[in-house]
Amino acid sequence: MAFLKDMRGDLGLEDKVFIAGVIGPRHDGYDPSGAPDAATAEAYHTPQARVLTEAGVDLLYAPTSASAEELLGVARAFAATGLPYMLAPVVEANGCLPDGAPLSDVIARIDSGVTPRPLHFLVGCVHPTRFSEAAASSAWPKSHRVVGLKANASTLPPEELDKLDHLEEGKPEVFATLMAGLHARGLKVLGGCCGTSEAHIRALARSLTNVSARSSF
Repeated sequence: MAFLKDMRGDLGLEDKVFIAGVIGPRHDGYDPSGAPDAATAEAYHTPQARVLTEAGVDLLYAPTSASAEELLGVARAFAATGLPYMLAPVVEANGCLPDGAPLSDVIARIDSGVTPRPLHFLVGCVHPTRFSEAAASSAWPKSHRVVGLKANASTLPPEELDKLDHLEEGKPEVFATLMAGLHARGLKVLGGCCGTSEAHIRALARSLTNVSARSSF
């Protein structure tokens, strides 16, 4: 955190760059078996949330959750810090978390049961094409609570990615085109997860810059 703060200060970006304290799942982000229940998750993740808060992060962020119960516990731990926070579970193509819970139900449960509620929801660690399939499903929330995607570079499903002995990077230009398409449909927070690098983010930045330039004419 100190390193990131110093870098942000040296670049004069204090008002443009926000530093997130990131907390992942206790076990496997793709496999809900063995995930803690909400109470256990809250107890487990609370010390992590406190340490990050004391370190001076601007917000808290929980990506790659496969279990609705654990995500609820994380939300409670985050809410207790008083910092703004965002949650980014994994979703299947059917719009459900890997534990079978529809994303719409998960968001409704957390929004109504945790105070303060998350600033936003995102989706993490899936390819843009899987996100698009999920967003078209009946399990997708009708509200506009999902504002972004931290996407994988590879189109491979999680169970195949887990078996690889190498990094599956895909093509940055394809990644950028798909992500820019999601931006055009209203997503505001776009980033990279497994397999992505500065090449993917640079390609995405170029794509979005070109879109902005065209729309200004």
